[in-house]
Amino acid sequence: GYKTDNASRPLIAGACGPGCDMRRYQITSGNYSSSAAYNAAIQNFANWFQYHRNRVLAIVGSSTAALVSVDTMRVGYFTINKLSNATMYDMVTNRADLYSQIYGLTASGGTPNRRAVEYLVDQFRRTDSGAPVQLACQRNGGMLFTDGYTNSGNTANSGFGDADSVNSTHL
Repeated sequence: GYKTDNASRPLIAGACGPGCDMRRYQITSGNYSSSAAYNAAIQNFANWFQYHRNRVLAIVGSSTAALVSVDTMRVGYFTINKLSNATMYDMVTNRADLYSQIYGLTASGGTPNRRAVEYLVDQFRRTDSGAPVQLACQRNGGMLFTDGYTNSGNTANSGFGDADSVNSTHL
């Protein structure tokens, strides 16, 4: 493991936002108790850098990892900045096509989360041949992958309000 305690690692004030400080880690062999621990840390950093170093790579990696064991399901895909009917993919026959869409993801525009959630609900109301709901007895669900900060397109006219009577509908 890492040999140095927190007191010896430099504090970087505000590194993760106002009032959020972080401590600096250095991956040098002298900071690890064994060469195996050092090699594991180097490999861990290389994996992070290759697959998760920015928001797009993180969402591509996490969404494909979440779907790796999904087989007997249809999955719909749309991006929150290009609201067009979700394309449905059968995970048995069209997994590669879905992954091509996910791997081609690029960051563009703002983060209109409220409008995206409303649009997701609208997808389940569709009745065309490509609609998500095909059978009255099937299970359905929706997921929104986002950086978590809504900064545009916050006007949704869904009328959902505070449907569960738990929280305010205002951000």
